[in-house]
Amino acid sequence: MKHAIVLAVLFLGCGPSPTEQCDTVVHDLCAKYQECTSTSESLCEQTVGSALPCGRAVDVSPSYDECLSDLDKFQCVLLFPDGGIVLPANCKGVVTIK
Repeated sequence: MKHAIVLAVLFLGCGPSPTEQCDTVVHDLCAKYQECTSTSESLCEQTVGSALPCGRAVDVSPSYDECLSDLDKFQCVLLFPDGGIVLPANCKGVVTIK
């Protein structure tokens, strides 16, 4: 029984860190931005990264997976109207920065 508990604890601790999850949100958002606007993904990542410093991420909300799904499936006109960025509801506050 002790081995099962140890394995369960090890398994739970193997996921990506909040910093890595934040980086994924930024990457996915900027990949979609590049797809929709032909703007450089790296330029987007620099801009978004200054507003969302992933190195200080401490947690992600339960809507994290839905956020990534929404970024993938939402139409360009909904995400990037008039050159701006409008995040899907599942992405608002998805990363907690300290």
